Amino acid sequence: LTPTEGTYIYAFSSILAVFLGGLTFGSWIYEKYLHKFTHTFMLLGMAELTISLSALFSVIVVSSSILPNISWIQTLAVIMPATIAMGTVLPVISQMARLNRIGVFIGKALAVNSFGSIIGPIIAGFVLIPFWGSSRSVLGISILTALFAAVLFMLEPSNKKTSSQKWLTLLSLTFAGLLLITITSNKDRIFTQRFIKHQQAIHRETQTAFLEDEVATVFAYSTSDFKNRGLIIDGVETTRLVPETKLIAHLPLLLHPNPHDVLIIALGMGTTFRSSLAYPVEQIDVVELVPSVVKLIVAM
Repeated sequence: LTPTEGTYIYAFSSILAVFLGGLTFGSWIYEKYLHKFTHTFMLLGMAELTISLSALFSVIVVSSSILPNISWIQTLAVIMPATIAMGTVLPVISQMARLNRIGVFIGKALAVNSFGSIIGPIIAGFVLIPFWGSSRSVLGISILTALFAAVLFMLEPSNKKTSSQKWLTLLSLTFAGLLLITITSNKDRIFTQRFIKHQQAIHRETQTAFLEDEVATVFAYSTSDFKNRGLIIDGVETTRLVPETKLIAHLPLLLHPNPHDVLIIALGMGTTFRSSLAYPVEQIDVVELVPSVVKLIVAM
């Protein structure tokens, strides 16, 4: 959601609110309608399959125009369906506990849940997104979740199996297979972030480039004569070709009686760095927090 909503604190707050609201609503649905359902593994499988389908839907929402480009509608559509399903999982698992061992069972379930909640973001942030990007990572996780749903459907005791469970198992496996073909054949390019298309439509007749890493999404544009250039990080235009970026270097270096070392925080489009090179200083260091910024500036 960051490429379309930006990194504003209110955007994160709304995402968190919707996430917690979805968990709460899912738990309420279980207590109200599902608690009498005795097919525990089938319930878990349906929850996992819903999460898997919701993951695909979330990618479609942010990469197409099926919904209005309004932040709260996007947030609800991307987050709410999956979190409602997630909200039913812990109550269903609690139903599996034996009455005389319920405390131990729930404790172990919460311990596993906490461990997964710690490991998941580490894997997503430092492995999946840097190597696959956010959209392809979501599709990959969707495949794993669909396969897990199929396993849960098959784990339902034989005396409780129904024809619908066999169809759901087949559906889960088919869905996982289609997504796997999509990713491995590079057909997942159809899920290119709508943000890219939107920015390319704005900056027509310009050279554009897009990269994504574990820190942010980066979009850069430039005209052929290099007179109009800009850098957009996580949906927010952080800099463009303006005199101020040159003055950031010129003013302090002209005012300083004897400058030796220069430290520039954020490379941007490199204007401040290039302006600093005009002065006889001993060393210039640039600190850039987003790796893709450096790659894009070198490429363009």
